[in-house]
Amino acid sequence: MCRRFCGVIICFMLLAASLFVVSEAKAVDSYDTVRVKLTMGNIKSTPVVIDGNYSIADDPSVVLSRKIYTVKIEGSNLSLYDSGTRIYTKAINLGDTDPNNDYFTIKQHLGTEGLNNVVYLENERHGTCAYLGDLRFSIYNGYIRVINCIYIEEYLYGVVPYEMSNSWPQEALQAQAITARTYVERYMGGSGDYDVVDTPANQTYHGYNAAYTNAIAAVDATAKQVLMSGGEYVATFYAASNGGQIDITQHIWVWDNTLKPYHVIKDDPYDVANPYSKEETLIFPKVFSETQSVEYTSDTYQIYEVKEDLDPEVYAANALRYIKISSLTSVAAAGYIAQVTGDIEIVGVNSITPHTYEGNHGGVYDGDTVLYDGNDYNHENNCVCFEEATIDMTVLAYKYVQNEDYIMLGDVNGDGSVSIADYTMIRLHILELSQLSQEQILAADVNGDGSVSIADYTMVRLHILELSMIPQDDPGTLVQEEVTVQFEIDMHEFDKADGLYRAFFSASLRLFVVEETETGWNIYHRRFGHGIGMSQRGAQQMAQTINPETITAENPEGRVYNGMEILEFYYPNTSIDTMNIEKPPLTPLEPPPET
Repeated sequence: MCRRFCGVIICFMLLAASLFVVSEAKAVDSYDTVRVKLTMGNIKSTPVVIDGNYSIADDPSVVLSRKIYTVKIEGSNLSLYDSGTRIYTKAINLGDTDPNNDYFTIKQHLGTEGLNNVVYLENERHGTCAYLGDLRFSIYNGYIRVINCIYIEEYLYGVVPYEMSNSWPQEALQAQAITARTYVERYMGGSGDYDVVDTPANQTYHGYNAAYTNAIAAVDATAKQVLMSGGEYVATFYAASNGGQIDITQHIWVWDNTLKPYHVIKDDPYDVANPYSKEETLIFPKVFSETQSVEYTSDTYQIYEVKEDLDPEVYAANALRYIKISSLTSVAAAGYIAQVTGDIEIVGVNSITPHTYEGNHGGVYDGDTVLYDGNDYNHENNCVCFEEATIDMTVLAYKYVQNEDYIMLGDVNGDGSVSIADYTMIRLHILELSQLSQEQILAADVNGDGSVSIADYTMVRLHILELSMIPQDDPGTLVQEEVTVQFEIDMHEFDKADGLYRAFFSASLRLFVVEETETGWNIYHRRFGHGIGMSQRGAQQMAQTINPETITAENPEGRVYNGMEILEFYYPNTSIDTMNIEKPPLTPLEPPPET
């Protein structure tokens, strides 16, 4: 899955797929008003800027002008101030466990033509935001809680341009609008005092900005449309970048979730092709030289963690050190000197083979009992979420080669080691039950007194027991040779927060992918987010895919994919329904506002 885009092939991959049918059926349990908990922080007082026609819902006589007000906690009361004058107070029963009971609402009314009709609040996470709809104020754990009660389509005006970018193609924005609408519908109508929060814990929501006309147009063009499967709302999870493969919830979160028709694991070439999908790479050459060694590269976001003098060359050096350390045991087992990294020199990397699924990706087992086999809805598991890899590598290493006439003391049978077999042969010779050859006698005469005796027998026995080692006069000639070894690495050593040989891969990315190139092996680090459902970068790439042969009057730009086809790719086996909902009408402000 290298970063290249096979345009002709990919452009037509989806055209053969069946297109969505948009039905007019009312989606099950549809709701028109979203309750969004705003991120206000731990505050006991907050300014409220009214820039429209509003009143207090519990007391319509309290008409709010276009000015700055203040909401304050005063004991068990929640009060609204106009400058220094308190104009409304709500007594709050702080012992009531039902948060729906005690609050007051700043209610939106029919706007005045040509003027704004919003309320501005200072959001702790998003800064100053303009909000449509009603604003519900309550006390929770001693602090002010604000819930924005807003028509779902107007809520999406504040989601789509912040989950994507207002500058992205309409096809991608429309896919995002349907995805976000379906997502929030699944959370609406619960017994709590809010449905969703305004952060990525659900969906990012910044309120209303009329300047984001492209995103607003995408919401309007797909009004009330949601994704359905089997009479239920689709769980339309999405994230910034899936790293080249769409995953399923059973692998990332709860393994015993029921598999749905849209839970399909498949490669996503569009995400990988997008140059803005976050990616960093360790490159291991097939042949090492003075000018060719491990390299580290990162995308245009520079997501590696720059600390003081650490730079990509340092990250590459750390990765090189890690694989050297990992190989030492295997090099030593082959009979070579390999105690420290300086004992070996890498000649080349012959292969890197990923294996061992992360977590639930390969299934879940209770002993020999299979609780979950790791498969998707199609009974397949093509997931590439591996955490370990086997490296086949050739190194230069030193070892001692014995001279042809060298005799190892104690090595009676000539197998290159002193063992129980040598001990037995000496014992039998002493007991005259078996005779040694002249060459064997030279090896058995450990103490060098010209005969094989109980003293030699004892020295061999102590050597085997590692109580006293037999000195060797000539260990051999030191030579350097090429040796090929296999060893295991843990790819997460590259993104750990600490560690001796950390390569400083970003901890924000989640997927390792190994790919062979003509000159080497690349370990890619990708996936910004959970990887389930729609990749926003993949959707962007699909939406901007152009084929001159598809230019028509209806498609003057020659775009290959529309919003429905994007959704078909990321949520297969689903359909579009149109909800039968309407925006609750705004009432005129009484008395009418002064103009």
